[in-house]
Amino acid sequence: MELKWLLDFVSLANSGSFSHAAKERNVTQSAFSRRIRSLEGWFGAELVDRSNYPVSLTEQGASFLETARRMIRMAYKVRDDLSDENSRTAATLDFSMASDLPAHFFPSWLRQMEPSIGRINARINPDFNGYLGAVDCLTQQKSDFLVSYDNTFNELSFDTGKFDALTISEDVLVPVCLKELQEGQSLRLPGTSEHSLPYIGYIPCSFIGRALAEMFSHSKETVHLDTRYDSPSAEHIKNMVLQGFGIAWLNRLSIQKELDSGQLTCIGDSRFHIPLAIKIYRCTSNIKPEVLKTWDVLAGHYSSKSQINATRQVNWN
Repeated sequence: MELKWLLDFVSLANSGSFSHAAKERNVTQSAFSRRIRSLEGWFGAELVDRSNYPVSLTEQGASFLETARRMIRMAYKVRDDLSDENSRTAATLDFSMASDLPAHFFPSWLRQMEPSIGRINARINPDFNGYLGAVDCLTQQKSDFLVSYDNTFNELSFDTGKFDALTISEDVLVPVCLKELQEGQSLRLPGTSEHSLPYIGYIPCSFIGRALAEMFSHSKETVHLDTRYDSPSAEHIKNMVLQGFGIAWLNRLSIQKELDSGQLTCIGDSRFHIPLAIKIYRCTSNIKPEVLKTWDVLAGHYSSKSQINATRQVNWN
């Protein structure tokens, strides 16, 4: 049996199409079909039901699929374990980042994970346009991984049959302002009708803009805000806050240093905080060895801990 037969089989199971799988495996359809037949001949069982389109797996094929994936991972692991560590070149992996993530998150996370996943060459792809752009990046393998907040694309959810996801960190949106501004104007949520709080907001169609609108709509108390500026950029909003223009909800990960130093101060209790989960996604049809190896390490790392409970529902009441 050849390893490429297993790779062919997994590709066919993911796509349900001989032509698509052959293209993905970079062989002619006739050669691809012969290799699947060879795999079936080696096992002495029919693994693929060719009577319908899209093709499906037989009962024997379905039971063998996960075993095939494990065999592929094991083969590459053995190869890597037997390779000389000093001569091994670092894998290049493509990442897409949601624009609402703090800029420093990815390099900090990658440095933290290096002892587990080893040194890799990470290539950051340009930003994509919304949910469909994110899905396209993964399914077309323009990116190997997508890192984003769990609810960035809450208008549609990822098909769990086509994508795997892991929660890798947590964050929280907190209302803050410059400490001098808070002390000078006694700013405190929810404000009053006579004393609305100077507000720097996000454009309504952004993820954070939607999250804030939902919180405001569920709050028992009316939040009194006087919008002075709005922007799609969390970094721009942070700079406006640091210049003393007003209050804003910012990711704690992006302002921890300013909070610790006292430059910024929180102006609302937990009723006005929005917990967030940061997730990493991959497309299950992406069976590049370096992607499978990295995902296995990540899955082992995060499943060995309690999954971060940042996806909990917020009690707005």
